[in-house]
Amino acid sequence: MTSPQASERRPPPPPLSSLEAGQRLRGTYLARRHRELLTRQGSPYLTLEIADATSVVQARIWSPENVVPANFETPGVYWIEAKVETYRDELQVIVETVTETAVADEDWARLLPTSRWPASVLVDELKRHVRECLVSPPLLRLVDAVLADPTIEARLGVVPAATGNHHAYRGGLVEHTLSMCRLASVLAKHYDAYYPGLVREELLVAGALLHDLGKVWELEGDLDPNYGDQGRLVGHIPAMSSFIAEIAGRLGDIPKELVWELQHMVLSHHGEYEYGSPKRPKTAEAQALHYLDNLDARMSMFAQHQTPGWSPFHRALGRPLLQPTTLREAWATPEAKAEAPAHGPGLPRRSLLRAAAPPRRAERDRESNADSVAATLSLFDPPSDSTPSES
Repeated sequence: MTSPQASERRPPPPPLSSLEAGQRLRGTYLARRHRELLTRQGSPYLTLEIADATSVVQARIWSPENVVPANFETPGVYWIEAKVETYRDELQVIVETVTETAVADEDWARLLPTSRWPASVLVDELKRHVRECLVSPPLLRLVDAVLADPTIEARLGVVPAATGNHHAYRGGLVEHTLSMCRLASVLAKHYDAYYPGLVREELLVAGALLHDLGKVWELEGDLDPNYGDQGRLVGHIPAMSSFIAEIAGRLGDIPKELVWELQHMVLSHHGEYEYGSPKRPKTAEAQALHYLDNLDARMSMFAQHQTPGWSPFHRALGRPLLQPTTLREAWATPEAKAEAPAHGPGLPRRSLLRAAAPPRRAERDRESNADSVAATLSLFDPPSDSTPSES
């Protein structure tokens, strides 16, 4: 049987999270992994994990030699036809047809948990933000060379930021990285008003860009990402630190002091040794990067719990989480639900620059007020030609 091609726009198949007994599945799904087993009578059969963005279900394939193609392997995307039955009071999916099929770009969001923004938008916004912030030529040359690496170019918009806990979906790495870069600009501008020169924006933004890019090598497989040999033996932190030095060596004119600072930010962004950090933060930018990384990751965890009320125990955070919408009905003014901004998470730097205008206007107002006060006080000054009287 020939499957419909991705170019034929058909109604999407039913999500796996809403299966019911008696239902038939017919559509494109992700086959995550399979096992070859034998029945009690010695006949071969397969167990198969079928997945979409909503759920993962266990299925069975009886007589696999008549069902799956000769080159069948997992993970892979296939046209699957199956029936949903009840066995011992539990749903059971019996696969009847497995056929190779093409996948359109717009289908990935249905097949896999995926960022709400297209990868192209996130990558373009990330590059725009970085290039708006970086002003030192050696730093800009190094970062441009990193972003031009073929592996980073190919996988930046695909890889998750993690296999669990935070941004653990297709496009999660670039979403997390863009959010971090925008947070870095906000934080740098904030502290520049308190401690001028303490946090260098371009360095913090560069650190935010680079800190997790090593995951393009650490995580393997676009359909079912997991830690490969390099990820298990080396890890994304040492890999990225080495890559920075490698790129600087190729360029030949990058000051070693800049390389050290960037490496330190990557090596210390987990904060403490017990959290897998080879170094602890020793510069203001490195310390800020660690907290921004932790903040953005944890906000992602809270965002995953959208049902009003308490969540089950959250293993990574060590506590249940509260989505407080119902609790706040007693006091809070209702807010319209915000749509996801088209430009990706956070505020673009150009918005931050526009937001900086009111303080300058306020400064002029303060100067005007100061002039008014000075003029008022001058009414009480003695005439300029008078001399102090002797008492």
